[in-house]
Amino acid sequence: RSVLLPPQGLGAGPTSETLHANAYRESLALSLFYYVVEGVIYSEKQRLDQRQADEIRLATAVLGSAQQQQQQQQQYVLNPAAVLSTMLSNDVFLASMLACVSQLVVFAFNIHTLDFPAVPDALGVHPFHTALVVDACLAHLPPGCPDSLKQHLKACEETIVEKYAWTGIDSPILASPAIPASSPGTQRQRQPASKASAGRFLSRVSSLAAERTH
Repeated sequence: RSVLLPPQGLGAGPTSETLHANAYRESLALSLFYYVVEGVIYSEKQRLDQRQADEIRLATAVLGSAQQQQQQQQQYVLNPAAVLSTMLSNDVFLASMLACVSQLVVFAFNIHTLDFPAVPDALGVHPFHTALVVDACLAHLPPGCPDSLKQHLKACEETIVEKYAWTGIDSPILASPAIPASSPGTQRQRQPASKASAGRFLSRVSSLAAERTH
C-alpha cells in the first residue's frame, strides 16, 4: 500500500483521481529523496576525501619514505568509497531520509490523515532514526524550498526529541534486552541505537534545550 495514499472510508477504494494525485505525490517525494541523498553523498565524499588527504600527508610525514607509506597506508588511511558504500547500503538511513522528504510532501499537500508520525510508521522506521537525518535533509533541500516546509520538519524533530524517541517498546534509545526483539501490534523491530547514534541524538537534545533557554 502506498505510504502517501490517504486512508479511505470503510469498504471504499481509492478513486482514479485519488490514485493519479497520489502517483504525482509519490513521484515528487522520490525525486526529492534522490536529490537530497545525492547532495548528502557529494558533501560526505568531499569531507572524506579531505580527511583521506590529511591522513596520507600525516602517514607520509610519520613513515618517512614513499615505500614505507605504501606498505602501511592501508593500516592508517580510511577508504571513502567503502564508507559511502556502507552508508548507501544502510536501510535505516535510507528509510529515515525517505520519511523526511515524504513528510515534507504530506505537509505541502495538507494530508492531515498522515500527520506525523504516520509516515515513518508506514515505512517501518522509528522516529528516533528520522531525527538523526533531519539536519542532513534540511542542508540539502533544493534552493527555494519554502521556509514553512523547513520549519515543519524542524517541528517534527522537536516532537521526536520531546516525545516519540522515548516511547514504545521499540524505542532504540530505550531498548532493553529484557524486552522481546519484536512484539505483536508493532510494525517495527526493536533495534538498539548504537553509541554513536545515541550520542548524536543526546547532543541534539542538549542543543534544543539550550536554544529554548536563551
